[in-house]
Amino acid sequence: MGGSKKLRLSQLEKRQKEESKKEKAERLKSEKKVGEILRDEDDKILEKLKNVKILTPYVVFSQTGLKMGEAKRLLKRLEERGLVKRVAGNSSVPIYAFPQAA
Repeated sequence: MGGSKKLRLSQLEKRQKEESKKEKAERLKSEKKVGEILRDEDDKILEKLKNVKILTPYVVFSQTGLKMGEAKRLLKRLEERGLVKRVAGNSSVPIYAFPQAA
C-alpha cells in the first residue's frame, strides 16, 4: 500500500547528473584507445619531426598537437624501433636525437 513516494525536483536533478556522469565516463573509456590508432601514424609524425635536431616530449607536443603523455610514449616506441636514440635527460624529460645526428 505504501509504495515509493514521488521524488522532489532536486532529487530528480541529482539522479540525472549521476547518470550523465556515468555515461560520460563510459565514453571516455572508449576514447582512450587513441594511442593504439597513433601507432599506425608513427611514420607520418616522424616525417614532421625530421628537421628537428633534438627531440623532447615538449617538441613533439608543440609540433604535432599530441598530449604530453602520448608524446613520451611515441618517443619510447620510436626508440624501441631504433628510429631515434636517447641522448640525455632523466625519466621526466628524456632527450632524443636521430641516430645520424647523434
